[in-house]
Amino acid sequence: MNENILNGANINEGASKELPYKKKGMPKGSKIALIIVSIVLVVALLFGALLTAVFIFCGVLIFLIVYLVTPENDGTFTYEVYGDTVEIVGLLGGDLEGTMKIPEYIDGKPVTRIQSYAFSNTDSLEEVYIPDTVTTIGYSAFYNCSALRTVHMGNGVEIVEDWAFENCCALETVEMSSALTEISGYAFYGCESIMSITIPRSVTLIEPYAFDECDSLFAVIFEDPYGWIVSSDNDEKIIEIASDEIDKPGWNAAFLLGHDYTDYYWKKNAE
Repeated sequence: MNENILNGANINEGASKELPYKKKGMPKGSKIALIIVSIVLVVALLFGALLTAVFIFCGVLIFLIVYLVTPENDGTFTYEVYGDTVEIVGLLGGDLEGTMKIPEYIDGKPVTRIQSYAFSNTDSLEEVYIPDTVTTIGYSAFYNCSALRTVHMGNGVEIVEDWAFENCCALETVEMSSALTEISGYAFYGCESIMSITIPRSVTLIEPYAFDECDSLFAVIFEDPYGWIVSSDNDEKIIEIASDEIDKPGWNAAFLLGHDYTDYYWKKNAE
């Protein structure tokens, strides 16, 4: 396995968890500003003050628009800032290869979300570490990552959205978050190499087809097998799942979750 760490730095433990990010090349805003200044100087020499003032106004306006709508980058990841938090948008060029560690902090702000399609259709990413600061893995974030084998989910992740890991055909190991509450529809659809999975006791909702077409799945371990029901989309059909049906060793739970009731909503302690 290629052990490249794609963020270019190790995550620091202890008091300081910020990463020493290094910008590569001239920052985006500086490049734009340099182009605008060059154009203004040429216009000033050729056409005089009035037209120069118009060009300055238009140039500043264009700069602000481009600066505000274009995601920032840290030299490896592209990201967007929302108040005091950061969301990962994707990777800044190059091939995604080997092991990737999502940073906990960028510019002193916690990374709380991996956006939709952030790393989809990557064919050489093998292992990913998601930090405790992340609460949401967006839909199709790792869709069709054909070489992905291992996911280490931080204990802050609460929601895995629809299709997040769909068609990750090599995925074998998923370390679920202890704070996870919802596994959305088709989240692990088509992950045909997963042999076992543990559903944390914090989970209260598993949506339809979350583990459908997981052909190798033979064991699903519910940390808390009590209080589960399955229901159809409109709640016309509700079936209570007895704890002994989904208790260890897990082969029967795998059959129910992946086959018999794969098109149902699984709800825990539902009213």
